[in-house]
Amino acid sequence: MTEEPNDTVFSSKVNIAGYTDKDGTITIKQNGKVLIDSEAKATNEVFEVSIKLNQGRNDIQIYQTTNDGYDIVVDSKYDGKSGELVNDKQTYSTVTEAINSISTKNTERKVILVKNGTYEEKVTIQSPYISLIGEDSEKTILTYDAANGTINPNTGKNYGTSGSASITVKSKAIGFTAENLTIENSFVEQGNNNEQAVALNNQADESIFINTRFIGNQDTLLADASASVPARQYYYKCYIEGDVDFIFGRAQAVFDDCDIASVNRESTTNNGYVTAADTWDKDNYGYLIMNSRLIGLDDIADSTVSLGRPWRPSSQTQPMTPAVTYVNCYMGDHITTKGWDDMGDSLAATADFSEFGSFGPGAKLSDTRKVLSVDEAAKYTLEKAFGSSAATVNGEAAFKDNWNPRSEESSINIHDLYGKFVPVTSLIIDVNEMMLTVGDKKIIISTVGPEEVTDKTVTFESKDNNVATVDESGNVEAIGVGITVITVKCGDIEVECKVTVNPKLTVINSAPMISAEDVTINVGDNFEVMNNITATDKEDGDITSTIKVIENTVDTTKAGEYKVVYKVIDSEGASTTKTITVTVQEVINDSVVVEPENTPENSGDNNTSNNTNGNNESNNDANNSNNVDNSNSLPQTGDNSAAIVVILALVVIVAGVFMFKKKK
Repeated sequence: MTEEPNDTVFSSKVNIAGYTDKDGTITIKQNGKVLIDSEAKATNEVFEVSIKLNQGRNDIQIYQTTNDGYDIVVDSKYDGKSGELVNDKQTYSTVTEAINSISTKNTERKVILVKNGTYEEKVTIQSPYISLIGEDSEKTILTYDAANGTINPNTGKNYGTSGSASITVKSKAIGFTAENLTIENSFVEQGNNNEQAVALNNQADESIFINTRFIGNQDTLLADASASVPARQYYYKCYIEGDVDFIFGRAQAVFDDCDIASVNRESTTNNGYVTAADTWDKDNYGYLIMNSRLIGLDDIADSTVSLGRPWRPSSQTQPMTPAVTYVNCYMGDHITTKGWDDMGDSLAATADFSEFGSFGPGAKLSDTRKVLSVDEAAKYTLEKAFGSSAATVNGEAAFKDNWNPRSEESSINIHDLYGKFVPVTSLIIDVNEMMLTVGDKKIIISTVGPEEVTDKTVTFESKDNNVATVDESGNVEAIGVGITVITVKCGDIEVECKVTVNPKLTVINSAPMISAEDVTINVGDNFEVMNNITATDKEDGDITSTIKVIENTVDTTKAGEYKVVYKVIDSEGASTTKTITVTVQEVINDSVVVEPENTPENSGDNNTSNNTNGNNESNNDANNSNNVDNSNSLPQTGDNSAAIVVILALVVIVAGVFMFKKKK
């Protein structure tokens, strides 16, 4: 519960809120009136209701029904093959089929979910450790129409009182439980004899009934035991309706926090008796009715219903002293002042009838109503009524163990009928304070204890989602500058983590750098544009691989100056360019001067020199002209000067090739 009022309030209106620990439904009632009817709620989903209170006492009841922890399903609308798996559960259309599917030697609890519907069948349960759980106590109805005098079609004889029961739980069905359903005998009285009509005949030890409605008239609930084995039975938050002796039998039964309603028989003097116990002397306790309410229905007349009368069956040979005790019970004004009545020759004065702490208009002082002292009342507790020695068989304790159905230490108790519930006792998170920057992400890791806890579901919630958000797995994301608190919750335990979010710092990104030098090559050389080019960035490191050439004008076939432009961009978008000059030059060859050899003078020269006709000047000019021509003429065969020229040319070519390869 997350919001609930005190037990005593001075306001006419209260708010109630809470959440469920499992998927299922929530029903809330006020004084028997349904305020919220089977409203579906998921795990940890909140429910809330504002209730207008009546003056005086208000009884607020909250019921949670879950759909887990069951083995078998009974659905009156099911039309498939009996026992087939539906959603991994054996499914039947009748309660009888489901009950009969369980071995009489069963040793583990089998839970049968009975869906809303009316099941008109006579059911007998003989296998131990069976639980029946209905969807809704008023909508899941197990009923049959039979009375003491009704003919049993199987035998041709009367059913008899005990045989008229709609549901019979045999003594072998140890540990039987029922919850959230109605057990009814629909027989309508006509005012004739033999009209006792039992709804439940229960003989099982350590049996429990929770939020179960028993509907009938005379002899509604037979809380009994077999002739050889006594039985301890616990009825918790049940509704029992009838008129004459409508709670009867020899069981050691405790009725705790129950509504016991007397039907109006339209009499102004006698509208019936609540109990008719036939307790054996070797049973220390009979019926203990505690913290319950005795109410009258339909304007029943005041002072017309007795608290009980002693039943001593004539067929019984065991010595008996019928025993009934009321402790801390509300009694309506339909209860008689006398309190107890006789049953023929069986006198109330010789029975063990008493009460303690009774209140309400029917709690009247009378010489015929024994009131226990405080010391006497101390022995009327759940633990003592269900102790191992609360009854005897052949002088020995009748039961192997003490049994307390309210204690989790008992093997059969009201807390773990559908699986033991282990609560959360510790919740630890790995960080209780976070310092984040906008955009940061971090996870909160939680540890729940103990290891065997039933529900380890952990929820996370941020007080201010504008500062930081958190998802269902504990992942935190910083959204905006500020401080918030993240609440981590599991079960009833919660812890907090303080989250401080700082602004994101602006980091100045350094521009990258390109390393490249100017290049000189010769015409015809091969130019590799990425040779010896590198790029680095302070943040990113070596980013050479990302360099791009955005301009390249180099032409290696022509001498001249050209440019190459490089560009690189780092991971943050900063860029740098670098331009280098590429010089392409002509190939330079050294000139070789070859002097021609002296040519021997021929005979004509002498003749010329001896010429005496005065033409020496002309002859000299002619000779000079001949000299020039000779120097430019092709060498003759056998002339060594031609060979020398060829050799020198080859040397120049080889040198050029060598320089070209070296440049590459």
